[in-house]
Amino acid sequence: MSGRTLLGVWADQPAPPSTARHELHHVIELSEAQLDVKVAALAEHRSQTESLAELMGAGAYRRWWATEAFRTASRCAAELTVSASGCGSPGSYSQPW
Repeated sequence: MSGRTLLGVWADQPAPPSTARHELHHVIELSEAQLDVKVAALAEHRSQTESLAELMGAGAYRRWWATEAFRTASRCAAELTVSASGCGSPGSYSQPW
């Protein structure tokens, strides 16, 4: 059983969302000080994060959050436009989520 199955992360999806590293626009490896701040902020959302942190263990949980990665937004997402006729159609405005 995979870790994501055991943890119930992305349980309703056939595969977790991912982008090949070479397709990422920007990657940040957090310093220890930055990671301390991030882990403390996540801990403030106990009802959403505590059980995952406990299941993973403190070290693995910390390593999991140590990298921030960003991909380039698609034109549709950047413009917040989607319509039946396609991305960026004049006069259309709807949030893609």
